Amino acid sequence: VVYYFEDMEDIQYTHGNTSTLNRGLSITKDHPIYKADGTMVCLDPAKAKELYNLDAQEVQKDDVIRFMDTTRKVIKYLDSPDEQETYTILTKNNNFYAGGVLVHSEIGE
Repeated sequence: VVYYFEDMEDIQYTHGNTSTLNRGLSITKDHPIYKADGTMVCLDPAKAKELYNLDAQEVQKDDVIRFMDTTRKVIKYLDSPDEQETYTILTKNNNFYAGGVLVHSEIGE
């Protein structure tokens, strides 16, 4: 899924010799992101529960999402049929910033 947020600049992702430019956050539809109030949301909460035992709500337009330095509203999201390469990072707090957005790591130690 690609999430688009209000007042957000384009994000450039670089891996090796490949760079992509995206005006939004590309993430799997079951990967939770954090709202400003700490609630986790994603496009497919049932799959997040099944795969990672995470309780998330279904993301909604106008949800206020936590970024590194601010919060922004979701203006739209698109469930893309194209495959995208994604990464998950294991941290001691079980979260990390992807494209400036606070996301859950989905994996535990």
